[in-house]
Amino acid sequence: LGADQERWLAQGLAVDAAGGGRWSVLAQQTLFSPRNARAGAQHRVGTDAWDGYPAGRQRVLDALQAAQPRNAVFIGGDIHQNYVCRVMADFADAASPVLASEFCGTSISSASQVPLERAQQIVAANPHVLLARPDRRGYAVAEVTPQRWHTALRVVDDVAREDSGVSTLARFVVEDGVPGPQPA
Repeated sequence: LGADQERWLAQGLAVDAAGGGRWSVLAQQTLFSPRNARAGAQHRVGTDAWDGYPAGRQRVLDALQAAQPRNAVFIGGDIHQNYVCRVMADFADAASPVLASEFCGTSISSASQVPLERAQQIVAANPHVLLARPDRRGYAVAEVTPQRWHTALRVVDDVAREDSGVSTLARFVVEDGVPGPQPA
């Protein structure tokens, strides 16, 4: 984000908080939460995601902490994987406060180049990541009421068949006033 966009976002979060907005949705094109799976010199980050912009991510986290909107939810996609995360004030500290929830969806037809074993390593190395699945493709359905946000991760059985079956991979809820998704 540029300085103008960061100011706009911080002001919007403050308006939501001051006005009693129930849900503050931060829609963006990728995964906001970090995916650190390798330590030390082996840790690489790309510039096609927030991992490549830690200072920018921190400024967004600072804006969330300053505004304290009632329920912040990040929505993302374009990484060909399903992710569900707790957005932490300090991702390096597993005991830090949860500021928001994150749901990042996969594509329906494009395959991920990330093997399931790698995604499992990411989950193991990142306590804020509740789910990472690159092996199933589909979409997410969010049902939002004043009391809760419910997300169902729907996946297709076979992307090559137009009559493919569809099933639910996982369900998560965010209760009003309780930051962070919980398995449903």
